Amino acid sequence: MRKILTIGVATLILTACSGNDDTADPPASIATSTTTTTAPTTTAPPTTEEAPTATSTIVAPTTSSAPTTTAAPTTTTTAPGPGGMSISSTGIGPLVFGSSPEPSIEFLEGALGPATDDSGWGPSFSVFGTCPGSEVRGVTFGPLVVLFGDPEGVRTFYGWRYSAFGSADTFGLTTPADIGLSSSIADVIAAHPGTVIHPADEVTHVRTAFFGDLFATFDDDDIVQYLSGGLPCAD
Repeated sequence: MRKILTIGVATLILTACSGNDDTADPPASIATSTTTTTAPTTTAPPTTEEAPTATSTIVAPTTSSAPTTTAAPTTTTTAPGPGGMSISSTGIGPLVFGSSPEPSIEFLEGALGPATDDSGWGPSFSVFGTCPGSEVRGVTFGPLVVLFGDPEGVRTFYGWRYSAFGSADTFGLTTPADIGLSSSIADVIAAHPGTVIHPADEVTHVRTAFFGDLFATFDDDDIVQYLSGGLPCAD
């Protein structure tokens, strides 16, 4: 006899040899049908593999342009001296005459290191000479002396002195025209045509020159030994 069994979506036609063996056939057909129906469920995992494509977009923030901010140090120009500073007729690097004392000293300590001496405020007639205004303060950074006073009634930065007297030229500061303590008279004249070198006199005892609103003295070998800028203090 024939039996028609319907299991799930599959219809199986089984031929039995005997009536008593009919009941043995369905378990075999159930086994084959369950193995075929459970296999499609394995197609679900590929959807989980698309998750990494989402995580791959998380890697994108590593393209943050933050590292390009390292271009900022390129603002350190090739100007002379520490941090690109130069000594000039307007001040020291970005520090210009007329700046307030405390911020000026803080800036210089950041650029040159701690001050080696600070005279504090005192009368304008002092070891620095007779300076403009009623008081003066000299802050020393090795070969560099920075002068503060009140030439216009308010305490400001108004002058600097750079010399090889008693201190090595540890900073190598130069003017924008590259004149420093190792420059010669010939270097000064070449950088500033028309500069007149003055012979030694009873006051300076050395040869001197004014150039580019700066003042210089020379040693016996015609090498710059002293430079100053800003308002002068009379001897």
